[in-house]
Amino acid sequence: NRDYMSPEASKKVYETFNAVYKTGESAKIFDYQSIKKDGSTIDVESSVSLMRDSRGEPAGFRGVVRDITERKQAEAELQKAKEEAETANRAKTEFLASMSHEIRTPMNAIIGMADLLFETELTSEQQQYVQVFQSAGENLLTIINSIIDISKVEAGHIQLETIDFDLNDIIEKICDVMAVRAHEKDLELVYNIMPDVPTDLLGDPTRLRQILVNLIGNAIKFTEKGEVFIQVESHGTKNGNVELLFSITDTGIGIAS
Repeated sequence: NRDYMSPEASKKVYETFNAVYKTGESAKIFDYQSIKKDGSTIDVESSVSLMRDSRGEPAGFRGVVRDITERKQAEAELQKAKEEAETANRAKTEFLASMSHEIRTPMNAIIGMADLLFETELTSEQQQYVQVFQSAGENLLTIINSIIDISKVEAGHIQLETIDFDLNDIIEKICDVMAVRAHEKDLELVYNIMPDVPTDLLGDPTRLRQILVNLIGNAIKFTEKGEVFIQVESHGTKNGNVELLFSITDTGIGIAS
């Protein structure tokens, strides 16, 4: 009844019935809004099919109308909740990125002062302490940068670096810092770079450092006694690219399968 439909809904119903009549489709499902006698609107879903007489000629339509108002409301609420969650997630990411930027400036100053301190007259023991201090600062800066990377990943703007770095230097500095945590638990932290592994590399040392710090940190966390062993092996080169295998082995409890 067109009296209970908006002009747009009436047009949609007419066009659907006309299409079914012309094409002879067995059934077609569509939805629209209908107006009740009290003036309120409901969402309805209709399915219509063409009826034929004994000669196969069109003889009318058969239709079913269902009230889908609750379903539409649930879909709208779900979409609203999804949008609110996405908004909250963006706000969280922006906050973390902003805070990380704020922390990065004084962190760079701390690392810079440690570098200056290292150039002064120090005993060998003091130099070792400052080097650990420098490495810890660099690793903390890496963590801060990784938080900033979260916003870049979610925005699709993350890009890997391609710069020169010394693999020996990366591994040694990571182990210097993580050794403090290992020694707190009376654990040995040992690393071995196989002789055939090239150490002058071109790649993204920041991401490599992030990954190794996380893996070694987890190994130390779940190991109560014994050691954590890091090994780097070469799996050959192809088209000028070297494939390296980093393995972290520990004597901890492991993760239940």
